[in-house]
Amino acid sequence: MSSNNRTFGVEFELFFTKKGWSNFLLANKDFFGKELTVGNVGGRKDELLKAINQNNSRDYLRTIDYYGPHELVEIFLYKKLGFSKSWEVVEDGSIYGGESAGPEMEIITPPLSEASGGLQMISKFCQAFKPYASVNKTTGLHVHVDAKEFIQKKEQKNLSHRLLIALMSYKSVEPLFDELVTASRRANKNREFAQATPSEVQLYASYKQLIIEDGSSLDAYIYAFQEDRYNKLNLWSLEKHGTLEFRQMHGTLNEKLITGWIKIALNFIEQVLKTDSDLKSYFIKQQKLIKNQYAQVNNDLNAEFPNTKNLDMDLMIQDMLEGNKYYINTVFGPDPAMIAKGKKIIQALRSDSIDSKAAIDYLKKAIALNQKKLVPTRIYNQAKQAYKTSPLAEDF
Repeated sequence: MSSNNRTFGVEFELFFTKKGWSNFLLANKDFFGKELTVGNVGGRKDELLKAINQNNSRDYLRTIDYYGPHELVEIFLYKKLGFSKSWEVVEDGSIYGGESAGPEMEIITPPLSEASGGLQMISKFCQAFKPYASVNKTTGLHVHVDAKEFIQKKEQKNLSHRLLIALMSYKSVEPLFDELVTASRRANKNREFAQATPSEVQLYASYKQLIIEDGSSLDAYIYAFQEDRYNKLNLWSLEKHGTLEFRQMHGTLNEKLITGWIKIALNFIEQVLKTDSDLKSYFIKQQKLIKNQYAQVNNDLNAEFPNTKNLDMDLMIQDMLEGNKYYINTVFGPDPAMIAKGKKIIQALRSDSIDSKAAIDYLKKAIALNQKKLVPTRIYNQAKQAYKTSPLAEDF
């Protein structure tokens, strides 16, 4: 699949100030008058027509307030902009527009693509709402990119290293992405909604644990890397939507920045899949090494401590690595020398072992070779310039 045909979706978090909302309704008075007076709405229809015909803005605003803001925005999307009814307008409790705020909402696109004119729709949306809607530090812009290749059944054996490559790739270009977003979403400043990617050592340790435990369910694979969805690159959307979600971008209606960000996200997925394909034989060897390493630890423990034969090795080794005193005492007893010997045996499974370091260095070099392809220079520079011309107020 090319990035031109790969689908994407955008979640716009925004709000209207009271003044912005009034201006939106007044600027589209003739449109709403036409749309809202077609149906049978009793006295409201007559009141609305009267206010419009008399050019009475106060009565018009008072009367149209009968309709919910979400309903009015939906009518505008479907009838004025000509978008399909797959576009949604929903509540979002994370948005706070302040004391002067009017309606707060999240607007969600259906799956779009470059080939079907999706980027033009995004630009059209931004141009229509930018004069009236607002964003701030509490708003975000989330881009979902189709990633069904990650979860196809025939590809499940590749899922662990595919997720590893996706996160390590994001980690490698995160400083570049930080330059496209507002200050509160750089590095790890926004842990509540967009946490930074863990270190390569942590990521590879999660990968090793997946191979050792031989996880079978999708959520087990994802949970090994992320506890929740509030990450700059969210894996959990794979389970719900079959997408990877880019959550780092701040709320914005800057169409050049948004379309640039979308193009980068689409290209990023293509390059992750290509890098993973290039490294397929390497990962096959790595998985064999990890499983052999685990088997050796298992054998060594059984040889030194016969009572481990009756224990769940996966659980025991994991608990020992985490310092669970119950297992340490159960397996090794109170003798410090025996505890030291047992810990030495399982040292090979720690994330900072020699083979892990070598693997991390190898993968970082492989990803670095594709770094320019991960984030195309021309598109990135255009997006960066767009951000510089219209940053959020907090950056002034």
